[in-house]
Amino acid sequence: AGDVAAAMATRAAPAYAGLTLPALGLAEWAEQPWSPLFLEWQISYLEIPYETSGTRNWSFDGHDYVYTGPFGPFPADPQAPTRQMGGISLLTPQAQVTFRSRVEQFIDTYVRGAVDPPITLADLAKLDDEVGRIDGWKLMSQALTGFGDLVAMRDTRAQTAPDATVAADIAGQTQQVPYIPNGTPDAFSAVRQGQFAFTSLLVYDAFGQVLQVVGGTGPTDPQNFAPVRDPALTPSRPAITRNPQRLIEVPPRLMQGARLEFLLVDAVDDTKVVGTSAGANPVGGWVLPNHLDRSLLLYAPEGASLGSLRLLADDTGTTTARWQAPPHSALTLADVQARAPRLAAMIGEQALADPATFTAFLDTVDTSLWTIDPLGNRADVNLSVLIGRPLALVRARLDLALDGPPVSDLTPWALAWPPPAPDFLSYDFAVRLGDQATRSDGLLGYFAGGDTGTFNSVSAPAAATSYLRQIGPPGQTSDPNYLSLSFGATAPQAVTMLLDPRAEVHAITGVLPVKSLALPPKFVDGPLAALEVAFTVGALPTVIVPTPGSQPPPANPQAVSLPMPIEQGGTWAWWERSVDVPAGWAPYDLARAGSAAELTDLPATVRDGFLQLTVGLVPQGPAEPAQRRPPA
Repeated sequence: AGDVAAAMATRAAPAYAGLTLPALGLAEWAEQPWSPLFLEWQISYLEIPYETSGTRNWSFDGHDYVYTGPFGPFPADPQAPTRQMGGISLLTPQAQVTFRSRVEQFIDTYVRGAVDPPITLADLAKLDDEVGRIDGWKLMSQALTGFGDLVAMRDTRAQTAPDATVAADIAGQTQQVPYIPNGTPDAFSAVRQGQFAFTSLLVYDAFGQVLQVVGGTGPTDPQNFAPVRDPALTPSRPAITRNPQRLIEVPPRLMQGARLEFLLVDAVDDTKVVGTSAGANPVGGWVLPNHLDRSLLLYAPEGASLGSLRLLADDTGTTTARWQAPPHSALTLADVQARAPRLAAMIGEQALADPATFTAFLDTVDTSLWTIDPLGNRADVNLSVLIGRPLALVRARLDLALDGPPVSDLTPWALAWPPPAPDFLSYDFAVRLGDQATRSDGLLGYFAGGDTGTFNSVSAPAAATSYLRQIGPPGQTSDPNYLSLSFGATAPQAVTMLLDPRAEVHAITGVLPVKSLALPPKFVDGPLAALEVAFTVGALPTVIVPTPGSQPPPANPQAVSLPMPIEQGGTWAWWERSVDVPAGWAPYDLARAGSAAELTDLPATVRDGFLQLTVGLVPQGPAEPAQRRPPA
């Protein structure tokens, strides 16, 4: 071989006696570099039905569906009713291109111009170098083209034609459309759900070279192939126990377009959708946790005070959570029912009257609030510590909708018409509302339908009680607490949500993309600017003095002398019961008490009343100057 190569390289005349040498060089050919172009794949697909004899095979864990049911497992492949399918996919460098663009987007959004900690030019240069290295990644990627179509295909034959017998039957004017047999047809699947393993995997390049990754013997034996799997595609319970490392799980997904409808509706009439029905307001009331009084302050949808829910003792010493009218007001529970029926139903629930349950509810709400970030762009930081954040009681509805009529099996069309409805219309799909782990989800909990006897909270209840039940919890597949929706349902599922009005609420189904819902600002800004917050103050020794200042004229001629609260973002006032005024409530302004000990000829008295703050809780930032409002 060496002599031949030398003769070819030197073109020595004796070696080519009597021959005319070609004009091309005689150098030894070099192997063409690899340029991957196509991926030919074949898989063995095991369909795992959604349920078997009424028992679920797939369970929702709060994020997606996992196989947990009785279907299988099968010790070896021949015992499993698998389907063989395959196709050819075009290979592209999609992975590194997509990853690089996402990294660049992240750097531009969160890194460039950062001030805490500051980012230097040297640091940015290092990041740019690292991003540039992504272009050197030797990765090819592509989805298994046609996989979903093969799973859902109603007739797996392509370009079929009648054979001689059938053609003669048609020529004889048959009275039915024949189904042309070509072996046992595969079962129709409107939902992709199962596990599969590769039986063959070939890579072709632009020059016709072939690399067999799976499909031979030894290292390429399909039984030995162990792909690197994403956790979402790794079976937690393999349906085939023989060499389970090769199995890839595909959780339930519909084979036609669908969506989760998550809509705000009017707080009183569920048929009125916000944005399409005139005058529809999804806010059924406002709730403000009062940390100082361990109570819930209640407000109408427009922000007017409707009293509070607090622990009160009767003449026998029995303590219960009861409604208390707001200061200087003649409101009754009937008025609350008329102005805010959703709020009235919530506070009127008998289970919430129990002191232990009421305390657990307050603690659960407080625990959930600390996990919602950001707190909001407001100027009431001190007030948030005193009373928490205003929470909206919002009405919404959820429904599963298909893009067009449901796909159906056409194989029995020669026997009956129309075809039977697909099974997936009767499946119950779980929906998880709220996502505490994201920190940007504002849901604290919800009541399902018209039931106010169970508050489904995103965080674990502070104490065991039948009134509080945690949503999920995520990761649990045994008897979790989720909403249930069906594509065949005749009516949507209504919920009454307690949420932070500045954050979104997320709905997670697993079978469809995550849906988010936000409360429009027009339902938030005005009511929050009108909130009145009242703190009970009892046994306060003080004096009554003339209201300080004369320009502008004071609202009340007399004031209660006491240390002024640090929160100065609104207007403070003092209200107390009095038999000397017709309305039964006497108002006072506040006068700052000095720090020096002074003798005065004014009589000292012990006062009992309410310290009231009227303040706008709207955002106060330069990005939203249009939303600034003066104190009410």
